[in-house]
Amino acid sequence: MKKKSVLIGCGEWGSRQAKTLFELNELYGVFDINQKKSDFLSKKFKVHQFKTIQEIIKHKKNILSLFICSSAETHYDLFLKMHRHFNNFFIEKPLVNNLNDIKKIENIKKGKKIFIGHLMHFHPAINKIENIIKSGELGTVKSVIMRRHNLGRYRTFENVVQSFAPHDLSIVFRLFGSEYSNLKYQTFFLYQNNHIDYAQIFFNSKKKIKINISVSWTSILKEQKMTIFGTRGILEFEDTEQDFDKKLKIVKIEKFKNNLRKRKEYYLKLQKKMPLRQQAINVIASFNNKIKYLPNNLDESKKILKFIDKIR
Repeated sequence: MKKKSVLIGCGEWGSRQAKTLFELNELYGVFDINQKKSDFLSKKFKVHQFKTIQEIIKHKKNILSLFICSSAETHYDLFLKMHRHFNNFFIEKPLVNNLNDIKKIENIKKGKKIFIGHLMHFHPAINKIENIIKSGELGTVKSVIMRRHNLGRYRTFENVVQSFAPHDLSIVFRLFGSEYSNLKYQTFFLYQNNHIDYAQIFFNSKKKIKINISVSWTSILKEQKMTIFGTRGILEFEDTEQDFDKKLKIVKIEKFKNNLRKRKEYYLKLQKKMPLRQQAINVIASFNNKIKYLPNNLDESKKILKFIDKIR
């Protein structure tokens, strides 16, 4: 019998993961403390509905991996309960919200495969952007602006920096390295006291590239956008654009006397591969030892959490 995966956490994002795993014929069952949610998904996809953690453990011989998509404050406790019984874990970002829990996971991860959700790393645009930067097509990169804005729901255990910034920091660290200097920030408590719902973060990469990350739960416009400014061109990636052929644009520029002027602009075609599906395919293949184990990104999670801990 083919081993499959169990999804833990049947909220909005967990439901998307469940759908993806089901379409890949990799979903064995679902669990949520809210049994109405897990009941709905189990009936929709005709898979097991687990009502307790112990019930999942009893089925371990049929289970390849656990996809933990619950809220971040539950991730460590769930891993702690399960690590003696399972070897393969997919855990949504952020892994945890404090460094001590990461250190504890490091101490007990021997023999385990732990993949922390890196959805954007499987986006065809990110791979193309990385190649464009390496090719020198943009010239020398001077600055990067990343915006992740939404009209979001407030989470009790994490603020908008903890929730949104790890995604953008992960991409910045991949493209420009994880060393940084001159960290500055502005944080705002607009709708709830002492709970950051809007923040502007500024720092320099090792190569003196100026980085600005803007995150907000208070924007009436949903925006997931990256703009890279180079000496020969400006690249714009707008992930909320539905048309894959219009997500990624380059504007070539030149200096003319004391002005910058646009020479030409064009869109870059992307492979129509959905990141969520590509991530699941690669993670499952790794768990089945069909591809080399994906990089252990506990180290990156630690770096990101140290970075975020400096923002208050």
